[in-house]
Amino acid sequence: ATKNAREYEGLDLSKFDDKTTDIRKSDFERFQQRLSVACLTLVHTPLFESVMFGTILISSAFLCLETPHPSIPGVISNDVLRFADFVFNSIFSVEFFAKCMAFGFYTPRSTEYMSYMQVFQNQVRTRIHVC
Repeated sequence: ATKNAREYEGLDLSKFDDKTTDIRKSDFERFQQRLSVACLTLVHTPLFESVMFGTILISSAFLCLETPHPSIPGVISNDVLRFADFVFNSIFSVEFFAKCMAFGFYTPRSTEYMSYMQVFQNQVRTRIHVC
């Protein structure tokens, strides 16, 4: 870190703004910034919200088809329900990851948006997903 600081010591870096690549940032920081922008773009698309809403509805329908105990036969086999549960949890995990990368988990990434956990609806979703 001190070598990098000495390397850029005499350069005028004031001409760099947020939209240009900052040569002081590490590759990981640049990757994280690009990923954050991509996630922010993704979560603001109407298709993303529609897919998530549809997933919630279909997941709820599958929950209604589950029986209280695996030994009780149901309309759909337990293997199919277990697989569907895995798929729905995967989709909800991707949503969680995308929104956390876009908005920040606890601390907001920008002043324009609240962090993921500052939104009550997301707090409820997280508790349901974890349980």
